[in-house]
Amino acid sequence: MKRAATRCASTLVLAMFALLAPGPAARAQAFERIVRYDVEIVIEDDGALTITEKIDYDFASATDRHGIIRAIPTTLRYDDTYDRVYPL
Repeated sequence: MKRAATRCASTLVLAMFALLAPGPAARAQAFERIVRYDVEIVIEDDGALTITEKIDYDFASATDRHGIIRAIPTTLRYDDTYDRVYPL
């Protein structure tokens, strides 16, 4: 009985590893990454910001290169009556 329970547990553990292990294509696939990221922020006398980003991006083996998608909020809720609007 103890041997059968051990064999069942071993089989279950092997099955879990087989299901969770990535396939050959996933293991061979390289990942995209940011190689270098530089940002310069200048605060002007009138309070305006001048922001310059320089991004070196490695697309690895990706075939549909679209670049980096940047979402910058320009309107934020202030209260029930007003929103704050930041011109871009």
